[in-house]
Amino acid sequence: MGQYGKDSYYQILANQKINWRVFIAQFVKQYLLKDEFFTPSQDAIRCLIFDDTDLSKTGKTIEGISKIYNHVSKTCHLGFKLLVAGYWNGSLFIPVDFSLHRESKTAKLKYGLTAKQRKLQKKTPRYCKTIAAKRYQELNKKKTDLLVKCFQDL
Repeated sequence: MGQYGKDSYYQILANQKINWRVFIAQFVKQYLLKDEFFTPSQDAIRCLIFDDTDLSKTGKTIEGISKIYNHVSKTCHLGFKLLVAGYWNGSLFIPVDFSLHRESKTAKLKYGLTAKQRKLQKKTPRYCKTIAAKRYQELNKKKTDLLVKCFQDL
């Protein structure tokens, strides 16, 4: 039996060649084939739900981090905005796609961080044509644009 641990897990997460969108789409496809086993009744409401939520983090050196505004608590904190598209079958919510976003602030405090704080952030080298590079570019795209694209791709 091989030796596996959290390092193997982190290596998979760091692999820039893994297309997580396709992985999730294949999972959902397999789930939907078995959906009748999990749906409470024939007349259950099935729908797509799009949700954006805060993903709080600590550490100003995390790559792509920004200060985000929480409209409920009316406070700012470090993190990302997480946009999730999901399928609801009346009892379960299955994520279909997701994207991470950062918020841009004033020109003086880009992403809510000083120039020194942005310079200290981790910078992962990425080949521009990889899936990981395209995902990273989504950080700065408008959530509404990606929501429309996600809906079209479904």
